[in-house]
Amino acid sequence: MRIWVSILMFGALGAVSRYGISLLVPHHDPAGWPWATFLINVVGSLALGVTLALAARNNLSMVWREGVGTGFLGAFTTFSAYSMETVRLVQSGSVLLAVLYAFSSILLGVCAALAGMTAARKKEA
Repeated sequence: MRIWVSILMFGALGAVSRYGISLLVPHHDPAGWPWATFLINVVGSLALGVTLALAARNNLSMVWREGVGTGFLGAFTTFSAYSMETVRLVQSGSVLLAVLYAFSSILLGVCAALAGMTAARKKEA
């Protein structure tokens, strides 16, 4: 039950954080680069990499690991928004921008996750 409560509480914080960033980085043009979602997904990937590496190294409890990883970061990152923004770019005729956005989001997200894990592991030494 503690894991569920942790996911719920951290999830609320993640969702509010995502909303706050979307207000700070507004995006009104459907044919423009979706910066808020892009930033959220890359930062979320980095944070998840750090979280998982630190959790493994420090034997973080399942309550914290699931709260931060599944709750906060699951609510914070925005794959569904990323998908819709890619579709909207295509629909607006910005096919090249849509392809660039889709691939760079994935590439930078994976690189950010790897960088987060690598950075957190180097702290061990």
